[in-house]
Amino acid sequence: MAFYWFGDSWVYGDELEREISGHDFKEYTFAKLVSNYFEHTLVDLSVCGGSNSGMAYEFLKIAKQLTSSDTVFFLLTSDCRTSIFEQGQIKNILPNGYAGKHNIHTHNSEWYKFFDSPEQRVLQYDQIINLVYFWCKNLKVRCKFAN
Repeated sequence: MAFYWFGDSWVYGDELEREISGHDFKEYTFAKLVSNYFEHTLVDLSVCGGSNSGMAYEFLKIAKQLTSSDTVFFLLTSDCRTSIFEQGQIKNILPNGYAGKHNIHTHNSEWYKFFDSPEQRVLQYDQIINLVYFWCKNLKVRCKFAN
């Protein structure tokens, strides 16, 4: 039995990385503590700077290995984040364009200038949540959502 965790820096433990010195910060993440409490195997698929669309993409990659005894947690990110492909890999689109480990798309700023709108965000958010939910139902895998 495993708990699969998807999310952004909060699930990944990015803030812990800066606060916990001399220890493995991943031992203190929310996902790790909950998984340990319930005595389930932890599979942490969170990504710093991640997006809901990125979670759906990563879920698709592992979906066939899941069993009915597994639980998948999707800790949803802001609807103003998204991910798109660039040169064969998924890249993040973030409103503040974090550099470094956030794997930012080359045209991050153009996204917000030409393609972003409140209506587009709601549409994409709803599509992703419904898609992932019905994938889980089809696979007979428990899924939980939080934001």
